[in-house]
Amino acid sequence: MSRTQVTQRWKDQPGLAAAAVRWLSDTAAPLPEGIGTLDGRVDLRGLPTFPAGDVRELRGVRWSGLDLTYADLSGLWFFDVVVEDCILDQTSLKNSRLLGVECSRTSLVGADLHQATVGGATADSWPTWIDVDFSKAKLGRRMWSGVAITGCTFTDTKMKGTEFYRCSISDTTFATDLSEVIFDGKRSGLARDLPFPEQESVAMRRVDLSRSRLMFTGFRTCTMADVSWPEDPHVRVILEPADVVEKAAGWLEAQDGRGSSGAAKGLRRLMDEVNVLLPDGTPFVVVNLAEWEQPYAVDMEAALFGEGQRPR
Repeated sequence: MSRTQVTQRWKDQPGLAAAAVRWLSDTAAPLPEGIGTLDGRVDLRGLPTFPAGDVRELRGVRWSGLDLTYADLSGLWFFDVVVEDCILDQTSLKNSRLLGVECSRTSLVGADLHQATVGGATADSWPTWIDVDFSKAKLGRRMWSGVAITGCTFTDTKMKGTEFYRCSISDTTFATDLSEVIFDGKRSGLARDLPFPEQESVAMRRVDLSRSRLMFTGFRTCTMADVSWPEDPHVRVILEPADVVEKAAGWLEAQDGRGSSGAAKGLRRLMDEVNVLLPDGTPFVVVNLAEWEQPYAVDMEAALFGEGQRPR
């Protein structure tokens, strides 16, 4: 059914939307009359602008087996909410706060999470997002902080500018444009100095980036294991990068080409800002040659790999 069709019933039945909102804040209560089920899930498709009544936040509630396709949950604050086996396709969560949320086996295909903040880690527990489908969802320019992400899918997801700080990401696929996305394993205002779940020290494990686009994508203070990198000739993983980068910077400084000096300084800053380690402690950096060639008009491949090195 279309968005128009599923939202019409809320207009046709005065008071039903307000009753649904009150029930969502206390799902242990009986289901309001007039709300049925669809394919085994409570049918709340097209629920209009939330809050319909005086509910502006949800605390400690469990959402299980709900269909909120096309619902408008924008601006809602979630605290320690459990979401399981739900459908939130094409749902609006713009400007929402999802703190301490445990989400599993849930579809967020096409959902709008623009300007939504996800986090809420404590010393004792981390919010977990397990087996969640974010395909074609809109994230964009907001922070995820102190969250354990496992078995999730980000296919054709709009993520430009999304920041993952102090998150543990495993068994997850990113098949989308990751331009200006930041993965930072340490810095975070909400989760600074907190241990990873179960003392996990690896920020990214068994993460598939092979079908993603990396452009000004940041990997900072991350420990990685079994990461699949894009099949892009411009993307290079450089092991033990200090000597390689320093030699490249020196080579650039000796050139007369436009932008060579700026590129050399940029490379040295890369070493100052990035500290990515393999589980055995080996440092490495991820370089996209296209990022450097465009602003500086230099042959970065010649600078970094002029002696025939091809680290992968």
